[in-house]
Amino acid sequence: VPQAQAAETGAQIYARLCSSCHGDKGQGVSTEYAQPLAGDKPVSELAALIDKTMPAGEPEQLDAAQSHVVAAYIYDAFYSPIAQAR
Repeated sequence: VPQAQAAETGAQIYARLCSSCHGDKGQGVSTEYAQPLAGDKPVSELAALIDKTMPAGEPEQLDAAQSHVVAAYIYDAFYSPIAQAR
């Protein structure tokens, strides 16, 4: 993993690789993935799903550690029931 990528925050990874399909706040993008990113899976399950499947067609762009960092960001920012209540 290049040093620059290793130091990326979850928000930076999300902005770079996820927001074009999932929206800047996980609200969805009508022409890509229209459903909001919201649910009740724990961070560990989100990280595993992201590691295996995201970004679509190119999951090798993220390693397991990066997948966990971005999953934690998604969970805290807008995915979890607590984040949804905000």
